[in-house]
Amino acid sequence: MKFLMMLAALSAGLMLGSPAQAQDNKIALKLFGQNILEGYNACQFALWQHNRNPKKDKYSYVFFAPFNDGEELPGWMKIGKDVIALSRVDRIRAGGQRIEHIRLYEDKESGHRVLMEFKKQHLSGDDIIIDDAKLTIIRKGRFPFISNTKGHISCPQLDHQSAADAPAPAPTPSVQQARLSGDAISLSGPQEFSGLKGVPSALLKALRQQAPNCEPQNTPGFGERYAISSDMTLWALPCNLYARTGTTVFMVALNDMPQHGVVLPIFDVDSSEERQEVPNPQVISRSAVLSFTDWGQDDSCGIHWRYQLRAVEGEAVEFQLLEKRAKTSCDGKVMEPASFPLKFSARP
Repeated sequence: MKFLMMLAALSAGLMLGSPAQAQDNKIALKLFGQNILEGYNACQFALWQHNRNPKKDKYSYVFFAPFNDGEELPGWMKIGKDVIALSRVDRIRAGGQRIEHIRLYEDKESGHRVLMEFKKQHLSGDDIIIDDAKLTIIRKGRFPFISNTKGHISCPQLDHQSAADAPAPAPTPSVQQARLSGDAISLSGPQEFSGLKGVPSALLKALRQQAPNCEPQNTPGFGERYAISSDMTLWALPCNLYARTGTTVFMVALNDMPQHGVVLPIFDVDSSEERQEVPNPQVISRSAVLSFTDWGQDDSCGIHWRYQLRAVEGEAVEFQLLEKRAKTSCDGKVMEPASFPLKFSARP
């Protein structure tokens, strides 16, 4: 509501002036295409003009934000000849697998703000399809510019087809393959807590019993919790601090019995041993995917993991390995962990 009141006040102020002043005060929004995206084809939040198709039209995009390990990076918009970077500044978070009704983005350097209103949306597999959205672009001293759009939040490089429809990928000698069990789920948006504030004492007691090497009391970091359902919560508890990283332990608790929290183990495809601490984890709420990287002696080698929290028999959940990538040569050539050579892949 505050955003809408601000927009109304700004609009009223800008409507005063002569026709010549109006011409000077327009926001010169431009459409852009693959020439700006530079072939980016990973997870993305994209909006395009409502009567255009990015697969057919050379210029169609109004807004584009890439994701890196589940984190939405600043979005791009073209104003005149400049590509500006807009960061999200509101704190509204939608529950479940959907996008919020309103979002607010800002570029402090150029002074642009973008109010996004999402009117219609639906799910297609793991993708959120935006059927109808309105963008209001604001800059002090300029008329607000309104753009009607469509779009999606999607991971094009992932296989969203069902097991019955999707052809099996061609195996290679170096890549292990397996099938996932149980059912995919989604989580609510994260709710942050500082240190151990908000963590039930009974849950911490269960943590000490099941993960005795974890020392959350010595970790002044932030934790998060996610609603799995109305009855169950996933807790991401800060665990230990090391020279290069901090670790997290994931627990599940029933909301009416938090004293019975359970640490979720993480298993490797090449070993029966379980791990409990994961370094610098990233969680994608809508697909319940956890990713993290075990770095080698420097940032040019390591192992990248992606797990998915899935519902299994017995009204339980467990992390199942989706993907394992490894770069064993510490050759000084730095690359994104998601581009490491593939060693293991699982599908429904």
